[in-house]
Amino acid sequence: MREQSPLALRTASSTLATSQWRAARATNHLLVLALVTVFSHAPQASASFPPPPHTLWELAHEAQLIVWAEVESVSERPRLLEGLGYDASVTLEVRETWKGSVRTGARIETFILSGGPCATNVQVGLTVVALLNKENGQWLPTWPFCGTRFPGSDSDVEAYRRVITAARQALDRWIQARLAGEAPDFEKAHWDWRVLAAVHPVTRWDGVSGLGSEEFDVARSFYNPRASPDDTARVQGYREELARDIVAYPSFDLTFALMLKLLRGLPNKDVDRVVANVLETVATEKPPPDWAIIAFDLLRERLGENHGSRPSRLHPHGKSSDAIEAGVAQVFVREWPDFKQRHGLKPQPIQPPAK
Repeated sequence: MREQSPLALRTASSTLATSQWRAARATNHLLVLALVTVFSHAPQASASFPPPPHTLWELAHEAQLIVWAEVESVSERPRLLEGLGYDASVTLEVRETWKGSVRTGARIETFILSGGPCATNVQVGLTVVALLNKENGQWLPTWPFCGTRFPGSDSDVEAYRRVITAARQALDRWIQARLAGEAPDFEKAHWDWRVLAAVHPVTRWDGVSGLGSEEFDVARSFYNPRASPDDTARVQGYREELARDIVAYPSFDLTFALMLKLLRGLPNKDVDRVVANVLETVATEKPPPDWAIIAFDLLRERLGENHGSRPSRLHPHGKSSDAIEAGVAQVFVREWPDFKQRHGLKPQPIQPPAK
C-alpha cells in the first residue's frame, strides 16, 4: 500500500469533515491524486490533524490563489452556495498576489462567509487575505470557515504574508527533495512553521492549534493542563523562541493560555511579568474571559503555588455550566489582589490590540 503525501492526507481529512463542500471540487482531487501517484513514499502526517477550521498551513497548500485585496463592492443580498449561507458576494481589488498569477489591480468576484469563528463585518474598504479555488469559473473560498482572513494593521498583513509564504516554501522544498529521491522530514518543517506562526497574535492560533488545545476547549473541560507526551517532547527545542514571542506580542485570547501551557516548567521572569500584566488588564472585565482564568492558574503554578483542578462544565453536579463559570470567575476576581500582594507583583495594564 502506498503512503500518501502530507498534503494528500490533510486533504483527505478535510474531505471527511466537509464531504458536501468537497464534492464540488473534483479538480482539486485530481491534483491531489497526482501528488499521491508521484510521491509514493512520502512521510505520514501526524495523527492529531487539527479540526476545522483549517490553519493557514493547510489552506496555503490547498488554495490555488492567495491574494491580499481590498473589498471594492458588496452585494445587497446574501447568496446561497451548496447549502451554505454566504452573507456577502464581494468584488475584491487585488493589492498583492501571494500565490497564483492574478495581477495587481485585478478584480475578483467571490463570496465571504461571515459566520463562525472568523466572523467580521464585510464592508467596502475592508482589506482581506483571500485563499481561493476556482470551481466552474467562480472563485470560492478554499475553506468556508476562516478561509478568508481580515488583517487589521500593516503588522497583521506582514504576519499573514510571512507565514503563508513559509508554508508554500516548505511544501515546495519537500516536493523538490522527493523528486531528488530524498526523504525530508515534513513534520519537522511543520513544527518550524508552527513556531514562526506563533510569533504574531494574528497567526498564533494557526501555530498552536492542535497542540493539546482540546484540553482547553471550554465546551468540553474547563481546565485540564496536561499536555500529550508527544507534544511535550517535540516542543522542547522551541520553548525559548515561544517565550520570546509571548513576551514581545502578548495575545488576548485562548492562544495566550495555550502558549503558557507549552511553556510549563520553563522558568522565565519576563514571561511571568507579561502574564501578570495581561491578567491585570482583563481582571476588571465582567466576567473575566475563560482563558484569563486558565492563565491565572498557570501563573500560580509558575510561581510555585498549588491549585485545585477546575470543575468540569460537562459534569456540573447539579449546577448549570453558566453557574460554574460565574463561580470560577468570582474566585479569580477575589484571589487576584491577594495573589499580587503575596508575590510582590505590580503589574501594569496593557493596551489590547484592536478587535
